[in-house]
Amino acid sequence: MNNPKLPLKKIKSIIHLHAINGLGNSQISKTLTISRSTVYEYIRYYNNSNLVYTDIMQLKNRDFLNTLLQNNQNTSKSANYETLNGKPRFIHERLGKENINLKLLWNEYKQEHPEGYQYSQFVARYHKWLKENRPKKAQHNRWTLKSIPEEDIKILKKWRQSSNKSKWERAVALFALNNGEHITAISKKVERSCKIIRKWHNIYITKGLEYLDLNSTRRIDIKTTDKINLKKERLIKIMHESPSFYNINRTSWSLQTLAQAYEKSYRESISKSMISEYVKSEGYSFKKARKVLTSTDPDYRSKSLIHRLCRGDK
Repeated sequence: MNNPKLPLKKIKSIIHLHAINGLGNSQISKTLTISRSTVYEYIRYYNNSNLVYTDIMQLKNRDFLNTLLQNNQNTSKSANYETLNGKPRFIHERLGKENINLKLLWNEYKQEHPEGYQYSQFVARYHKWLKENRPKKAQHNRWTLKSIPEEDIKILKKWRQSSNKSKWERAVALFALNNGEHITAISKKVERSCKIIRKWHNIYITKGLEYLDLNSTRRIDIKTTDKINLKKERLIKIMHESPSFYNINRTSWSLQTLAQAYEKSYRESISKSMISEYVKSEGYSFKKARKVLTSTDPDYRSKSLIHRLCRGDK
């Protein structure tokens, strides 16, 4: 630095506020309306020099500047170089192992070395190191499980030795993810899709191993349970009525006609598979009969209705 970035008067003011008034970099920056990095730079020059404040008052401007900078001619570049010394390899390794980028790594570096390289210089130094050393390309595996608790390891080992294929698949997949294996290779190993393995990974990370256990009871919140029970009640009510009541030209219910009647009554669609599941859970079943029993009694329908009313059926 042969020419000062600031007027000599302002440089002396920085040193005066620092050495005599004891102000910090931020306060000096606000007082003199200059950047903190510039304040930091000249305070570092002062601290690295052999000057004391009385020398500054006695020396002529040119002598003062030469004395201030003579011990700092090469310190700026060498100091920055030292802050990055050995870090490019470490940076490269972290890019391969962690879900992180150069911007985040530079932020960490800058917190540790405020006087260090700016982002563009930081990136340039890293790419220069890459060109000179030609290391293997960093490949980040975002699906790697960094650690598995000891208690989970014990359970997973039992699953891996189990005759239950589903448990074996999950155990093998989680151990492979923990070893950093690529998800495609794991997919071939357990013969399940990459999508399924990613799903297992996310469930394990967010909820825990118990949610991958096929034997554990699925937890359903109260609101969901109430909705299910309401749908069951509505379906049972419809089933106890004649299809003709819903303008359906049939004598018995089917999954399709139940779905139509439900949507017509409650303005809410419901799938046939859901109806089947709900109906079976209530102990009902659909049967197809080749023969249909009929009655020759002309008053059969009215008698049947009276019989149902006596039983309390609606």
